[in-house]
Amino acid sequence: DFDASLYLCEEAFGLLPFDTLERLAGTLLLYPYILTLLLLSGMLTVAALQNLSRPKGGSAEERKGAGEGRVVAFRPDVAYNLLHTLFYGLLAFSTMRMKYIWTGHMCAVAAYGVCGTELWILLLSTLRCNTKVLLRLVRYAVPLAMIGCLYYKFWPKLMEELSELREFYDPDTVELMTWIR
Repeated sequence: DFDASLYLCEEAFGLLPFDTLERLAGTLLLYPYILTLLLLSGMLTVAALQNLSRPKGGSAEERKGAGEGRVVAFRPDVAYNLLHTLFYGLLAFSTMRMKYIWTGHMCAVAAYGVCGTELWILLLSTLRCNTKVLLRLVRYAVPLAMIGCLYYKFWPKLMEELSELREFYDPDTVELMTWIR
């Protein structure tokens, strides 16, 4: 089929190059994304298994008493975004053009992991040092540290690119514009 061959020859429809992961790691997006993805996937799996193994009969209080101390709920919006980012990631690896959809979801998931409270509470309670003060400190210190690292890394390059952006000045064009007025 000519159309299929044409699409396969186009570079944008090829596989995602592996240097993309290196570039994402250089912008500090890949590491929080992978950590958040792993933690959320584990939490979703545990919540799904607990919900499937929950007894069907009985009153709400009996089910509540039987499941005390366990996490049986997982926010539907988080599950939706988690599944979307997984599917968009698979789609981006198979078709390079789809990485633009996946990158936005990567940013949202990484921001949820870095700035949200649920994952920090899970990590701090696992380390047995879950206090409100420490949670607030970590929740604000980690994003600020990441912004500082990005500032340190990209500020000189940004200023260099901005210094090259000079206004185009052509005397003939200016004369034409004044004549038009």
